[in-house]
Amino acid sequence: MRKALGNEQKRLELRFHPKNPYNKSAGGDCVQGAGLLISVKVRRSKRNLLQPTEYRVCILGHCKRAFSFNSLCDFQYLPLYKQPNAAVSALTFNLSKLIPQSVTDTSYFSQTDLPMISLPHIFARVDTINSTIFRGDQQDDGQHEILGVIQKTSYDSRDIVPFSMTDSFPERPDLQIVKRMRIKYVSDEQLQKVKSLFEECPIWTRIALLHESGVSHEN
Repeated sequence: MRKALGNEQKRLELRFHPKNPYNKSAGGDCVQGAGLLISVKVRRSKRNLLQPTEYRVCILGHCKRAFSFNSLCDFQYLPLYKQPNAAVSALTFNLSKLIPQSVTDTSYFSQTDLPMISLPHIFARVDTINSTIFRGDQQDDGQHEILGVIQKTSYDSRDIVPFSMTDSFPERPDLQIVKRMRIKYVSDEQLQKVKSLFEECPIWTRIALLHESGVSHEN
């Protein structure tokens, strides 16, 4: 708590079970704003019910910063196990058998009746909500397990000819694409260079084609 109050970049940790290391703490982000801690006492007369209620308001403190817990909470695990020869099937919680109490605790390694508990060794790396939305392709018939991402690509490359393994392979470019190439002033030398590369190899990646042809990214 002292580190979180002394540094605005630190997050305040909220542990639901402080003595259990298998619980991940929830992080609270610092929020700037004025806040008041108010005590309100309500007094009602038991003898005279018609007497109006009396309210006493007292300001106990104020603050300029607060911590808002808007992040997601990871799973909270409890190392519980059943005694094999117990008369009652009750769960036992004993961290001393799972974790050494100190660095010099050599008796921990000589135990023979350790419980069989399978706990995760790592929690989620992030606890913020992911804004990326996965969706199926609108043109898909729903029979394929392929997810698309509603996200703008890193480069503007919409002049493509789509095809699939079931459709016929495209043999010539789209006329609109050829028209846009002329508008962008693609020279004949650049076009012949790209054609010669495709004659050598029928399939190229975009990065490799830019490197071998020398055509700029805009063209």
